[in-house]
Amino acid sequence: MSEPLHVLHVEDCESDTELLSQILGAAGYQVQLARVEYDYEMRRALAEREWDVIIADYRLPGFSAPEALDILRESGRDIPFIVVSGAAGEDVAVETMRRGAQDYLLDSGLTRLAAAVKREIANARARRQQRERERMLVRELERSNADLQAYAYSVSHDLQEPLRVVSCYIDLIERRSRSQLNEECRELMSMVRSSARRMSDLLKGLLEFSRAGLSDRAMSEIDCQAVLDEVIESLAIEIRNTGARISIGAMPRVHGWEGPLQQVFLNLVGNALKYKNRHAPPQIAISAEKRGDEWQFTVEDNGIGFEMAYAEEIFGVFQRLDTGERQGTGIGLAITRRIVERHGGRIWAQSTPGRGAKFHFTIPSAPAVAGEDKLFFQPALADRRELAEARVAVLA
Repeated sequence: MSEPLHVLHVEDCESDTELLSQILGAAGYQVQLARVEYDYEMRRALAEREWDVIIADYRLPGFSAPEALDILRESGRDIPFIVVSGAAGEDVAVETMRRGAQDYLLDSGLTRLAAAVKREIANARARRQQRERERMLVRELERSNADLQAYAYSVSHDLQEPLRVVSCYIDLIERRSRSQLNEECRELMSMVRSSARRMSDLLKGLLEFSRAGLSDRAMSEIDCQAVLDEVIESLAIEIRNTGARISIGAMPRVHGWEGPLQQVFLNLVGNALKYKNRHAPPQIAISAEKRGDEWQFTVEDNGIGFEMAYAEEIFGVFQRLDTGERQGTGIGLAITRRIVERHGGRIWAQSTPGRGAKFHFTIPSAPAVAGEDKLFFQPALADRRELAEARVAVLA
């Protein structure tokens, strides 16, 4: 039984369309073919129905294959596009395929047409199946992330209550039985209270991490200098108590989410204050440098530093290299990384033990362009050029 084939033919000569129909019919296709000569006809044809393949003459009196390719790209449709031409140089063939054509045939090579159509339809079907698999994976990931966030919230919320009960009963016992408790009992109760408080902090950190970088609000232009002013103000007590000196270079305006970006600076500057060198007050330098299409921010300190072997590990959840008296949950840098990556940037660290640390992170200088999910298949330029040159080699 013949396989139906819907062909959109960009051609001004009716006899060529009839020849095309005969060639494909002889190959076993049940051909349903429409011919267009102008750009508005092609737009209308693409809007009216689905097509299995587009076959285009390279140049018509009022239209051309490159223009037809542009219209196909604008439509967002993934339809195999094959160019047929009476004669063309190698450069023309390569450029046409670079712009999106799947094959380029000379009129003298029409014996390859049916095979080319079969191959490109199969390739398009494979691409559609791959995209559907990717969509399904994305949907599964989104559901999984939503479930994990809900689970993190549930764990954080549900476990906070028994921790509060433990703390309250410890306080109650201590108040009512203070005179009957010896020093060892009071110390043990203090340890229980401290453990309950730490567990509460860990649960809050888990919830913060699950929410980090998630925002339904659109990005807006942010004055990083104003953000840093607020960060320094919120850390004023720690800065005064440690005798820290903070220098801030010229700061840019970027596109992002102000609250999360403020959290990034707060975590990095807060860490510089927390992990200070015992023999000198903290000195923290914050700078920004334009590099290509992004801004690179640096927060540098003169603190205790760390071995570079741990430069990646410190961004893990609940990872702390220092387990001494410095308080913290070990989740701040994990949250920082998640926020930076949500902005389309990256973060990394450099350090030498005893000589401080540098934390670098990037934010794109221009906002990501939001748009529709285009399905048009366009391989990378290098791949497309290699494919084109291989096809041109067999045109004759």
